[in-house]
Amino acid sequence: MINEDILSPQSWLLKVTGYEPSTAKSRYLHNYPKLAASLRAIPAMLSSVYLFIATIAAVWVFVDLAWSPAAAHHTNDPTIITLVQNLVASVYPIRGAVVLLIFVVKRSAWTEVRQKIHILIKLTAPAKNAQTSRLRFLSPALVIATFSSHILFTTLMWVTRDKRFNRAGTQFHPDRERGVCFVDICFRQRDILFAWVPLVDVPFVLSQQVLLCSVLFAVYLVKLLKLISRDIQSEFEAQLKVTSGSGNLSGNVERWTFVYVECQRFMCAFNALFGWIWFVSVVLDFSTVLGCGSNILAGETSLDNDLTAVFVWMAVPGTLYITVLFLPFVLVNEEAKNMDVSLRHLLWIVKRNIRHCQVEGPTETRITFSDTKSDIYKGDYEWACPARLTDDLEQLTELVHENPLAMEAGGLYTFTRSFLVAVITTLATLLVLAQEILDRSRSAAACHSRHDLNISSAGRNYSCTPFEPPEV
Repeated sequence: MINEDILSPQSWLLKVTGYEPSTAKSRYLHNYPKLAASLRAIPAMLSSVYLFIATIAAVWVFVDLAWSPAAAHHTNDPTIITLVQNLVASVYPIRGAVVLLIFVVKRSAWTEVRQKIHILIKLTAPAKNAQTSRLRFLSPALVIATFSSHILFTTLMWVTRDKRFNRAGTQFHPDRERGVCFVDICFRQRDILFAWVPLVDVPFVLSQQVLLCSVLFAVYLVKLLKLISRDIQSEFEAQLKVTSGSGNLSGNVERWTFVYVECQRFMCAFNALFGWIWFVSVVLDFSTVLGCGSNILAGETSLDNDLTAVFVWMAVPGTLYITVLFLPFVLVNEEAKNMDVSLRHLLWIVKRNIRHCQVEGPTETRITFSDTKSDIYKGDYEWACPARLTDDLEQLTELVHENPLAMEAGGLYTFTRSFLVAVITTLATLLVLAQEILDRSRSAAACHSRHDLNISSAGRNYSCTPFEPPEV
């Protein structure tokens, strides 16, 4: 199947790990319903265990870092900034497990989505090779990019962590020295690494494959809508010549209508399967980037320079995950709107041509439908039944206008260009606000330090302006 070629690497990874149902395995286990149910429950149980352990660890780290000044390393920062900084430690570890758990819960809809995209591919069979050839190369390229970037980030994070604690005087020897402590319980670095990879890294990479499946489907929809828009534009340009239309406008309108209805049906199943996955992914990635930005703004000492590099590297892919990753979703919505405009132009030119055929010029040169029946069947004129043709075209135009294709995240927001701009603007605003709070807090702390120093050395009174939080 062609749609399997589109998602070949992602589908293989999800099948190997048990998150995508296998058709062959389902046929084999058809006579063993209890065994089949048990096998289907394994990924859900694993995701639940991952999520439970990762959540406990995240809350543990968050509480320890937020309320332990020695561990926070920023004793002068306001509590609200400390809490935002530690969003990274509490949100990033659970992101992959949450996405996988939602996918497992809604896994029954996955087969329906694959079937509907296969229907769309069969409808465009003449152009299927051109439509899917690039996707067959894009799919493994995205898998390689996902693995490479995550391995590079993880390596950088652990090397920097080792370097940072070595500077602080803590040597990570797996058998002699302790690694890091949380709430008076200490772990060696090797123990943390062995727990981190299966509980955080593996679920995160697999969750990216789930998201990439939705992205590749969206890319195919963009290509399909562009193909239809080109056909409509070609028909419009042909109708401008009045007598040189395609000769099958009614058939084209019927085909366009059928394809768009199938796109709508696919979109309903698509949003039902991936809607909450997109929502959770955007919210958690946004929180991670916000926490990374706060840590970068709060970094002061040379000891924090290495850690700042980790947060910078972590913020860059996080920002891409909430913007560039969802660009195909935005393009689907925009291509549907372009199709609406093209259909309105075509409807106008068809009505104009029909009107000119009915009442144009003197009686001896007027073109009527009874005079041109032979030309109609030759393909010179399409409008043998003008009322039916215009009705079909108007219905298609109304269908596209009133039912635009749009990806909805949990029914709460739609992926549009304005949404992506709003996400970046909100993130920048919150970081500017965090910087303002940090500046005022540190200014007040420095003022009080000078005040205490003057009192102890000279015994003079020194007044400071009390710290006031900025107005929001």
